[in-house]
Amino acid sequence: MRLLTAALLGGLLIAQPARAGKILYVTAARQQRIDGFCIRGQGNLDADPSRQEATAGDDPRRLFVTTSASGAPVLYVAEADRVEAFAIQDNGQLIKIGAVERKKMNSVSIEISPNKQILYIDEVNDGRIIAQPLDAHGAPTGDFTSCVQLPINSGRHNLLVRGVLLYVASFAQVSIFGIDVGGNLFGVDADGIPVAGSPSLCVPPEPNQDRYNTTPISIRKGFNGTRNLVIAPNTAATDTVPAGADILYVDSFGYKRIVAFALKDGLFDPPNPTTTVNKKNKQVTKQQPFFSRTAEIRQYQEVLLAQIEGNLSLIGTNFFRGRVDSFSVKADGTLPKQPTQTSEENLRATNVFGAVDNENKVVYAAAPGLDRVQAFRLNDRGLVGQLPFSETSPIAASFSNAVAIALVPGACN
Repeated sequence: MRLLTAALLGGLLIAQPARAGKILYVTAARQQRIDGFCIRGQGNLDADPSRQEATAGDDPRRLFVTTSASGAPVLYVAEADRVEAFAIQDNGQLIKIGAVERKKMNSVSIEISPNKQILYIDEVNDGRIIAQPLDAHGAPTGDFTSCVQLPINSGRHNLLVRGVLLYVASFAQVSIFGIDVGGNLFGVDADGIPVAGSPSLCVPPEPNQDRYNTTPISIRKGFNGTRNLVIAPNTAATDTVPAGADILYVDSFGYKRIVAFALKDGLFDPPNPTTTVNKKNKQVTKQQPFFSRTAEIRQYQEVLLAQIEGNLSLIGTNFFRGRVDSFSVKADGTLPKQPTQTSEENLRATNVFGAVDNENKVVYAAAPGLDRVQAFRLNDRGLVGQLPFSETSPIAASFSNAVAIALVPGACN
């Protein structure tokens, strides 16, 4: 009887589904590869990768994890001349399912539509954002079906999708474009009437012809080197910010400040700058003012949002000082003038991109100068610890510059 009972209990234990795992994907940019490190209890990283997958293109520089229309996890990798798509298996293994390839694509940012059927890709050299159709599994299919075009010298674009709006950070402005029910992009004409982002409009101009630029449905100008965008809900009403309003945090790389705007229905208020002539016959441009901003701070490669125990914080990764900064955000969305808490500087780390794990209270910072990834603990206010509590072993000459966290149905191994 004891043997029978033990056998039954053993069978029950074996039949239980494996606990879901987590894996951190990391670019080995100089070796054209993606490494996968298992995340263990409390956010600790395995020292060595359990998964390695070569990329077909050079210089993998940005990772984006999402789910497909069928609900399966997918990893997209931005490279010099393409964006590759990999299906994430139950154990974290990657299987390539397709790619979007174009010479001199030079993408640095990727987003996905609300219906998971369109991938938005920043094409820096052509100054445009394309809408690439995806199949049910997240694989690119056919050519892009819509696009928006920005000034050719607008530089690197960072993308952020919120509801049915696409926010684009470019050199001197933040532009907001619409997303229709199919996931395609649109702007507006001079009268504010929606204009579909037809692919035929996103082509190089003929000689002696002006370049066509898509007019956004809302825009805020006057930045310098706009790099990162974060949106967070406001939870405390003030005279200037209603409760529940979305707050857009804009990281101005050139001005070395993070600036906060209260959005109205997702747009700037007013939606666009207006220009009038004052009594001295000078043109005056009016646009939405910020309601909070930092003082001059460090320049960040990436700014992330952490939500720990109901508290919001912004996390900035600094390349030049090898440091991770954290800013405690008040309930009304206002920012402190300087970082609330920072990690110790490590000039060799040259931190680039990062990822926040709210569940484990961790921020992972890519440290290409050290050829590794470092994990920093976040406290209940979302503020970063001084020293990393876990890190990967160095992989010589890998230049690990980007990271992304993925949940896997099975155990990471």
